Amino acid sequence: MAHRIYHDEEILRLDFDQTVTNDELGEIARTLAQLESSFPIVPHRLTDLTGTKGVSSTFAEILELAKARKALKFANSFKSAIVAPRPVHVGIARMFSTLNDHPQITIRIFPDVESARAWLDET
Repeated sequence: MAHRIYHDEEILRLDFDQTVTNDELGEIARTLAQLESSFPIVPHRLTDLTGTKGVSSTFAEILELAKARKALKFANSFKSAIVAPRPVHVGIARMFSTLNDHPQITIRIFPDVESARAWLDET
């Protein structure tokens, strides 16, 4: 498995490892939708791409994932920080951020976990 979803204090963490397949992205989306609907207040999110070598999904597959996410209605608005330390990570993060323009999610890209956490901790 090339990902891990867990709570880190008040933050919902998603850490990637290895190369992520389209099937895994679908599994992640389903898991997140279940988690998000179970929270009375959806927590802020931190996605760490540091351990991944990339995504094997096509643009069309990522677009479909983003469309499905955009159709969801959340209990509240929340922040989503993406940690992208290398150029390949920044490219993946920018594509996802651009496609996932959900009105309840504010996405920002950071070079490290510390700066991402600082932004998520701001009120």
